[in-house]
Amino acid sequence: MIPVPKQPEPENFAETVTKKADAFLKKKNSPTGKEIHNRPYWRNALDDLYKAYNKVCAYSALWFPRDAVTVDHYIPISVIAQSNPGLAYDWNNFRLASRSMNTEKGKFQDVLDPFLIEPGWFAMEFPSLIIKSGSDLSPGCRGKVEATIKRLKLNEKEKYIEYRHEILWDYCLLCSEYDNIDPIFNHLEKRAPFIAYELKRQGLTKEIVYMMKYP
Repeated sequence: MIPVPKQPEPENFAETVTKKADAFLKKKNSPTGKEIHNRPYWRNALDDLYKAYNKVCAYSALWFPRDAVTVDHYIPISVIAQSNPGLAYDWNNFRLASRSMNTEKGKFQDVLDPFLIEPGWFAMEFPSLIIKSGSDLSPGCRGKVEATIKRLKLNEKEKYIEYRHEILWDYCLLCSEYDNIDPIFNHLEKRAPFIAYELKRQGLTKEIVYMMKYP
């Protein structure tokens, strides 16, 4: 995970989401989670969310196609159902998430908010692509980072490490063919910004080609 800058609410959000949600909540002052799920007006904002956050999952920091992402409620619907149901339709409570990440996070609240984390809280090892807590963190912060990694299963081989490996291998293959790697690295930043950030931070933008070839 890397910090995700919060993006402003789209101009059409009030018309496509807020207006419909307000009409529903006016009739249902204390809706159940099931009733809220039956009024998924947040789905009307998915296209805007996908564009606003550059098609990158907030939790995995990886690009996903449109049909593989969802609107995640950072504060889960099960928590806000009767206390503050309006948050189910609040742009600021939405995070772009891959379907698998949304499933892993579920109703749990031990996952750090991508809007609030700071650079260096999460780090990546090369060439293993294992995600770990950053150095020089306080014990409390380190515990939260490690809990997030565990909850989201960020180091599960079949789901995420193999996908990261595929992306990085594509980068290495292209780098080995061209002298100017700047355009290739720029593409990597769009497809996997966390990988790109860690390569640059660790000074491995070129060296990774040899590390992947001769691990």
